[in-house]
Amino acid sequence: MMRHLLLIWLFVSSLEGVSPPEVCGDTERACIDGRSTCVDGQCRCNGPEYTWGNGRFMCYTAKEVAAEMKNCLVLTNFNGESTQFPYPCRFMLAHVRQNLKDRNQAVIGQCEFQVLVFNRKSKGKMYMFGFDIAIRLDYFTGRTEAFSLRRYGTEVTGITKEGTAGMYLPNGPWGDEHVDYEDDVNGVFITNSFHPQNKQTIFEASQCGLRVTFVPYDEVKRRHALQIPGLSVAVNIDHAPQWLSTDIVMGLPPVSHGGQKFADIQGFWLTVPQTAVARAFLSGIEQNQPGDASECAVVQQKMRACTDLALAEAMTTCFWMLRQPRFIKCFDKEDSANKLLSLFNK
Repeated sequence: MMRHLLLIWLFVSSLEGVSPPEVCGDTERACIDGRSTCVDGQCRCNGPEYTWGNGRFMCYTAKEVAAEMKNCLVLTNFNGESTQFPYPCRFMLAHVRQNLKDRNQAVIGQCEFQVLVFNRKSKGKMYMFGFDIAIRLDYFTGRTEAFSLRRYGTEVTGITKEGTAGMYLPNGPWGDEHVDYEDDVNGVFITNSFHPQNKQTIFEASQCGLRVTFVPYDEVKRRHALQIPGLSVAVNIDHAPQWLSTDIVMGLPPVSHGGQKFADIQGFWLTVPQTAVARAFLSGIEQNQPGDASECAVVQQKMRACTDLALAEAMTTCFWMLRQPRFIKCFDKEDSANKLLSLFNK
């Protein structure tokens, strides 16, 4: 109870007197409050704690690897490689199992989590719209705790929060339950919070070595928004991660942990961006994101029935349509990509 009251007090206090962040340099963007500082027009990560990253989006510790999905749909894997990723559907960004530790850093179990992301189209713009997390804590004592949540929205509409406690549901359904968790005996906590200055919705399970931050897209300010919209998934490698679903995750695991680089999965005749989109379509991830995404599932089925040659021809012939905002806006004025994706079904 005291912890709840403290968190409420801290949240209310954080909203009082919050001043907007200042622009750093000539990019119209602000630095990440608490993690980076504006130095000579550049956002520098605050060392020695935060040693790397983009100071306008997220900075990380030396013990973290991260995957990101940023606007305008740039995908970064856990190796730090980035590629254009104009994919207006739902996909798996990360699936990891690693050690659960107590406050003294003793291993007391295992955590498993999945992070799934869904992008959206509005007029000629594709942007990252929301994410799902399913996490399970398996204590060595035999105790199991599980939580599932969905967060989505824009800066203008606000963030919709859904959650289900007690169940590990990567594909839902989600209810309206709180998914915060407290194990005071072992010092294990799962928290959901909001950083008003950074516009970040934050999910953190630090004893599992996981931190996820989400900055929604601002459809009014767009590129003039102070914060870069997108999702960051940071994994603490001190928790000995095991990388799962390696054949379908888009956040490719680190090469140092037996993972792959984009070049390792690049399809014959295809560019890296084309390969990434094809891989996402072929993954078979359930397309149950908010709104009408029926064509996402149809294209999945069509592409999975293709031969390698037919798939390569489809991607090389049609991929340009996903990267041309003017064409997208002219051809499909709806707030979904169904009409655009229907061209892949011809």
